Amino acid sequence: MSTSVGASCDYRNTVFEFDMENPKSWVGKPGTNLLTSAMATCSGALARQSHHIESYTYTNNVAAYGRKDTTKVTITPTVTSGTMPYADFGFQAATGGSATTGDKYYVSFDYKTVKGGDDPALSIAYADGYKQPTNANVGTFDTATTINLPDGWKRRTVGVTITSGGNNGHTHWRFGQNSQGEEVEFYLDNFQVVESPVPMTWRDGTLSSTQGLLDTSKDENTITLGNLTYNSDYSFEFDGTDDFFTLPIEYTHLDDCSFEIIIKFDAIPTQNQVLFGYEHLTGYSRPPLGSIFIINNSGFRASVIDPTNVYTEIIDTQNGTHGTLATNTTYHVVVTKDTTSGAFKIYRNGVLGVTDTFSASGFGQWSSVGTYIGHDDLDVGRSSNTSSTHGFSNYFNGKLYKAKIYSKVLTAEEIEGLFESVRGRYGI
Repeated sequence: MSTSVGASCDYRNTVFEFDMENPKSWVGKPGTNLLTSAMATCSGALARQSHHIESYTYTNNVAAYGRKDTTKVTITPTVTSGTMPYADFGFQAATGGSATTGDKYYVSFDYKTVKGGDDPALSIAYADGYKQPTNANVGTFDTATTINLPDGWKRRTVGVTITSGGNNGHTHWRFGQNSQGEEVEFYLDNFQVVESPVPMTWRDGTLSSTQGLLDTSKDENTITLGNLTYNSDYSFEFDGTDDFFTLPIEYTHLDDCSFEIIIKFDAIPTQNQVLFGYEHLTGYSRPPLGSIFIINNSGFRASVIDPTNVYTEIIDTQNGTHGTLATNTTYHVVVTKDTTSGAFKIYRNGVLGVTDTFSASGFGQWSSVGTYIGHDDLDVGRSSNTSSTHGFSNYFNGKLYKAKIYSKVLTAEEIEGLFESVRGRYGI
């Protein structure tokens, strides 16, 4: 697993993601990775499958380019002309039964090419009993997508549909690297093999608010999200009048989590406004389960409820005072919620603000211990509680670049790293 803070909070900790610059970002709970933990993190061996006219080596548990456990791959050709050297290597993933025709998988991995050759690519899918990929490929491939990650890493994702069932409950995935007659060196990390259907929502790559922005079944049939505009700078534009949406997710609001957003205001509201987080339930004067919001123009806030302390509310600070917000300024905000210790923290642009502690034993319970409230739904751009009494009927006016929920309490170091990894990209 990675130690570079920006890279360490990957799919294994993510339960909700909108990264507008990622054409395959998803919403909801990620499917179960079919690889073993050792394979997924590259701390265990990948199974070498074959090689052609070269010396091929790989080394696990290599710290390189901001990451801790990666696989270093080196290919040294023994010829420099004629048939170009090529190496493949692979692993197998138990599917809980033999893969059958029509099964759909999504495979992704992170890589960094240092020297020579092509970028590594998923080249073949095959099953036990079909060991010759040149004449028995059992999968058809979608067009792969590649996104840039911190420290020069890239992530490649591709969908594969099984066209011929396998044996013994395993499907093999083979990766290749063409050395083109020269020495090649590259690094691999974070392998994911997820079987569909899974409770996920993918965003397609269309820059069109009329065609829609989300592909709920990953089949290129998109749906619209209200009147939101998707901008060429990879942001959602909320107009402050009627733009918002709510979404169910699979991760329970009762567990540890961290919220992360990158946001810019076109206009600063003069009243209360929910930006992102678990649903603000009707009848509650503050969001009770963890949500990033603002009260007038006095900085970013978050709150939770419990029957002991009632509301525990935290606010970011800048230079020791509540941070006044400005238009045309991009902010990176993270809130961490520890439901074991009750620790509750908020960060603006990597800087820790006010911290507090809520009653962990009574979190999410009102009006008595054991009486749980809430739903695993998210409010984005407006509160679900539109009561004029509580003053949360305002719509967000501005741009949302990124919104993410992690299934862990991020450390201060991780949050600082997340901020540093995006500040240049968004001019923070």
